[in-house]
Amino acid sequence: MTFIDRLTDFITNYYKIGLDKNGFRINSEINGPGMGSGIDYQKDDLIIQFVNDRDQYFVSIANKNKVKTKWDLDLIMAYFYLNGLCDFDSNKIDRKEILLKRCNWKNYRQLSRFLFDNIDKVSKLITEFENNSFYHDLIKLRKERGKYIWE
Repeated sequence: MTFIDRLTDFITNYYKIGLDKNGFRINSEINGPGMGSGIDYQKDDLIIQFVNDRDQYFVSIANKNKVKTKWDLDLIMAYFYLNGLCDFDSNKIDRKEILLKRCNWKNYRQLSRFLFDNIDKVSKLITEFENNSFYHDLIKLRKERGKYIWE
């Protein structure tokens, strides 16, 4: 199987139903010459990018007008949890736990469920980038998570 085939299987297993239900369509496919591939889905101004990098799967979200600025779905999920924008168990979990374990990029089923349960909120925050602090908050969270990783 090629990397693009494995990526397609990954999307089918975890995201395809939600993508179809919410009206996302394939925007582009890239099958790299080495060990990677990518598929972008788009609906209106929102792009969901799936990447297979040596059989590690990553999901990013972008605004089609600022496609160079992509945000990892696990980081967006952490932002939602830390700011009370979505429901999760109310056990006291510290920031480090949320950033490193609770919102882990390897937990594909949880990320998929989060994305499609909150697709309207995510879309609004990503596409209305000019008038909110969302991007600045994500930059801070990315730096904070980086510090925890290297502790």
